[in-house]
Amino acid sequence: MKIHNKVIKISENIYEYDLHVCIGDYEWWLEYLRKHHGYVHRDQSSYGGETILMSNSDGSYVLSIWMPDMEFTSKDYGTLAHELLHAAFFVMKEIGIQIDADNAEPLNYYFGYLMTETVYRLGQLHRKPSKKARKK
Repeated sequence: MKIHNKVIKISENIYEYDLHVCIGDYEWWLEYLRKHHGYVHRDQSSYGGETILMSNSDGSYVLSIWMPDMEFTSKDYGTLAHELLHAAFFVMKEIGIQIDADNAEPLNYYFGYLMTETVYRLGQLHRKPSKKARKK
């Protein structure tokens, strides 16, 4: 089973940033950004994944990650980790925490939290039978 054109939404109360992990077609993600956030993004579809930070009109922030269809390979998990690390860095920078060799724990814990939450939700999607399978 693969995941195609799905959004995993994580609302965290640590730093109050929402995370939307969008898995599927790049064009679908661009439309999602425009429709749900009014955000027009430059095309970087040659990337294997991408992470952006957007601010909403109410002052809240949303991190959006795009990655292609997920088939639960080690490469997919590597891409997910790579993009979640970008997301964690964006948040650390926005809240003013400088990350270096002597102060990496805030980043490490936050990245671990994002990874754990995302993988848990991916597992829920992976185990959910498709509509085709339910009809049989």
